[in-house]
Order: sequence, then C-alpha cells, then structure tokens
Amino acid sequence: MHNSGVLYDDIALIENIQLWVTTMSSSFLRPFRHTATVVALAITTSLCKVSKEQTESTAKSLRILEGEKKKKGANRGRLATFQQQIDQGNERRELSENTIKDFFDTVFVHRYRDVDPKIRTDCVEALGQWVIILPNIFLEGAYLRYLGWMLSDISAPTRHEAVKQLEKILKNTEKIAGIRGFV
Repeated sequence: MHNSGVLYDDIALIENIQLWVTTMSSSFLRPFRHTATVVALAITTSLCKVSKEQTESTAKSLRILEGEKKKKGANRGRLATFQQQIDQGNERRELSENTIKDFFDTVFVHRYRDVDPKIRTDCVEALGQWVIILPNIFLEGAYLRYLGWMLSDISAPTRHEAVKQLEKILKNTEKIAGIRGFV
C-alpha cells in the first residue's frame, strides 16, 4: 500500500482495515482474537518501517535542498520540487505515525494483558521490534512501561520474550540514555 501510494491516497481503506482488525481483536473467540492481534501487530510493524523510511527520505531531500540553496544560481523549480518532496514526506510520516498510535491504543493496550499467554508473548515481541525500528517514538517511558510490566508476567515464555526483546533493544540502541531510566 505504501509503495503504490494507496496508503496515502485512500485513507478510508486503512481506516476500514483498522476498524475490522480492532473489532476482531476484541472477540471472545480466541482464534479470531489471536489472528486479528497478529495482523494488527504486523501492520504496525510495517507502518513503523514505512515511517522510518519516510523520515530518512525526507531528511535526504532536506539535505539536498539546503545544498541547492547554497549554490549561487539555484534553480527555483528544483528548489520547489525538493520542498514539495519534503512536505509530502512529512505529511506521509505523520499519517503513518498517527495510524501506528491508533493501532497501539486500540489493539496493543488491550491485548498485552490478554488471558492467552501466546497473545501476550506476540505483543511483547512486536513492542521490542517497534522500539528498535522507531526509537524516537517507542524509546519513551510511556511505551517502555509495557515492556517492564511484561517482565513480571505469570507466563514464563512471555517473561522470557520480554527479556529477549530487552536484550535486542540494548544491543541495537545507540541512545542508551533513552533506556537508562527504564533499566
């Protein structure tokens, strides 16, 4: 959807997908709840990657724009094109980050404490991936607290997954200061 532009051109599509997945993730039937949760976590992970890509692309366009502005005979059309790319990139990144937060608030927050330990394990695994992919968003106390709560889960596999994700985060995070308060 990102590569074809449908994610940004047809907002109703992602909203409908989110509505269906969110509703099914609250089902009383465990198979529906688990499948919908896994789908929501996968979509959120993909959106994190898209947001990271948009951030990098926008930063690259901004550097090029700044370089073009420093030239004496800067082409106004080229400057306008780069500015348009930057604006579009910021708009797309904002849309994907808002969708990420919506999925987090509507699915993750309710499923990380599900009665099924497999669903809780899937949630903590996804949260660890999100922290690694988008540390500027997820390396905050508001999100890390869920990881901390999962460290004292009643299910041993869930606790183990939380420790594994914490290990990955500590290995992959350049900004240890962001996680220092958590540790």
